[in-house]
Amino acid sequence: MVILPFLLSAQQAVPDRLTVFVDCSNTWCDMTFIRSEITAVNFSLDRLAADVHVLLTSIPMGGGGRQYQVIFYHQKNFSKAIDTLRYSMSPVATDFEKRDQLVKYLKVGLASSVAKTKAIDEMTITMKSGQPAEQSNKLQTDKWNYWVYRINIDGSFDADANYKSGRLSGELSASRTTDKSITRFSSYIGKNRSLYKYDGGKTLVDNHFWGFDHSFIKTLGSRSGAGYEVVYNQSTFSNNQGKLFVRAAFEYNFFPYSEVNNKLFTLSYGPYVQHNNYYDSTIFNKTDEMLFGHMVVASLSLNQKWGTVGIGVAYRNFLHDWQFYNVGANINTDVRITGGLSFYANFFGSIVHDQLYLPRGGASTEEVLTRRRQLASSYNLFVSFGLTFRFGSILNNFVNPRFSGPGNWVF
Repeated sequence: MVILPFLLSAQQAVPDRLTVFVDCSNTWCDMTFIRSEITAVNFSLDRLAADVHVLLTSIPMGGGGRQYQVIFYHQKNFSKAIDTLRYSMSPVATDFEKRDQLVKYLKVGLASSVAKTKAIDEMTITMKSGQPAEQSNKLQTDKWNYWVYRINIDGSFDADANYKSGRLSGELSASRTTDKSITRFSSYIGKNRSLYKYDGGKTLVDNHFWGFDHSFIKTLGSRSGAGYEVVYNQSTFSNNQGKLFVRAAFEYNFFPYSEVNNKLFTLSYGPYVQHNNYYDSTIFNKTDEMLFGHMVVASLSLNQKWGTVGIGVAYRNFLHDWQFYNVGANINTDVRITGGLSFYANFFGSIVHDQLYLPRGGASTEEVLTRRRQLASSYNLFVSFGLTFRFGSILNNFVNPRFSGPGNWVF
């Protein structure tokens, strides 16, 4: 009979197991825990060899937590379907809770694909709520009206026979985020002290700083927003006895903000005004001045199967003299070229021609070596890059945590 060979070939076509590539390059995940909890699939180290490419991304939420997005890209012998799951985590969630929630959503997202393999016999599905049905969908009110407050105090100390350095700082902030607006307040204070000993003497460097910031952003639609920012701060290192900065800006996103997990391309522009008071007279013989300027910022962020790219470019200048300007750019990339070959690069650079606050007179050798004060510079630059090639086995379902604890390989 013709039908019998057909049934046999159909049965043989069913794969034994699903091959999965879990991509956590954009946010943290515990692969050891994932492999331990999900044993009905094979985990691949090559995204092109996998039946399903799982991409995990996350963005911060107004309450201080994070919203996670898990995208399941089906490929190879499976249909080219793309499934997306989203969930939120509390700002006080522990790593245990985060990894447990991720595994739950991985199981849900992979269930339909595992069901098409022989590993369906290893699946167990439970659909019971942890609370009575009449309470599971009850709306909850927020007694804090979406306000989030944070207090942070931190410090450090470093010393040897010739050098001592200490830092102490604190921060207090409040923010409220809804789909209609964002309101933020923050204040900070800090002190840095360093002691340098050398033949014949010693040098003490003592710098302090403090500041206050407030901003408000109004939603204007699915692709735009407008707002303002008010900043007041002080820094002995930057010859800043008191700076008041006020800026207004409008931002347009070429993609809907709802797609921020996958792509973001924004352009913002606005004017600003600042009033500066200086500890010492500047190189232009000023002890205080009022400055007007404007700023434009472009940002591009992509989180895709092939990797991630983040690009930001900012330009600003003072309107009274356009030769005083600042152009900065930062680029962060992590791109998978092919199966085991990937390339990453990080770049930050700026052209600096707006250091009007520099104190008059040259810096001494002691001030240069100890970084007692801000020095003149026409640019800032930082670059790092690398190429990684992996070959060999692409499957690894084993979990072996021996000698992986902190300090085991630190000498």
